Amino acid sequence: RGMRRGAGEIKIAFENLFKDARHLSVSFRTQPSEATVHRIGKDHAAFAGYYKISKLLSTSIVEVHAKFVFVYSLGQGGSVEVVTHNSMLSPKGIVRVRGHLSKFNAYLAKREEEASSPSPS
Repeated sequence: RGMRRGAGEIKIAFENLFKDARHLSVSFRTQPSEATVHRIGKDHAAFAGYYKISKLLSTSIVEVHAKFVFVYSLGQGGSVEVVTHNSMLSPKGIVRVRGHLSKFNAYLAKREEEASSPSPS
């Protein structure tokens, strides 16, 4: 998906990813730890790992499995700001989960079609 620098670019990238979702959730598969957070000098840190973004669309759920890197600026007084974000699809990639929503919509479409068809006389 590419490198994003600064809060504005990062915000726009996530807004574009989420714009068609009725609901979404983000599940970080990687937790911050000594193995996943690396200090860069005294005022920056990088956090790398995997997350899954689940988007509920009108007829399905789309799962985006990705690897991420966030680079943070560590300010005085404990302030933290994301300065760079990069993500790319993991081998699992994008998975479209179809289930009850598809069946429900198919049922509604069938009823609508039956209602608009001329009834036999």
